[in-house]
Amino acid sequence: MIALEDPDVATRGRAWLDSLAGRRVTVVGLAKSGIAAARLLHEAGAVVTGTDVKPLEALGREAARLREAGGRLLT
Repeated sequence: MIALEDPDVATRGRAWLDSLAGRRVTVVGLAKSGIAAARLLHEAGAVVTGTDVKPLEALGREAARLREAGGRLLT
């Protein structure tokens, strides 16, 4: 997982990530890469809504953790 403190993020994308704080974003598809994107956006301060056709129980632990962290998941 990429952390916001990683050097690549700090040097190349920090301003972009900072610009996401408070913005509403939607991630469509909550498979492995969708969950990773949603987590990164959430950690950057975005208000994240994730959506998938599968029920939450079928999406696994990572989706449940995202919901527990404050992400909104629509299935």
